[in-house]
Amino acid sequence: MDEILVQEQEVRKKIAELINEANLPATMVEAILKDVLQEIVIIKQQQYANALKNIEEKKKKEDK
Repeated sequence: MDEILVQEQEVRKKIAELINEANLPATMVEAILKDVLQEIVIIKQQQYANALKNIEEKKKKEDK
């Protein structure tokens, strides 16, 4: 869990640095972040579906 917390902070820091270094108008940054968020939502849904599938497969193996 500690590693995840450290990684999260590092990602946040890198994103902030990239945004600051890009010197783009805030409206463009906002549009980019909205697109990225939409992609993350899709990935999160896929990970959830995979997790459910893995749980079902694990239960099937345990029931045998």
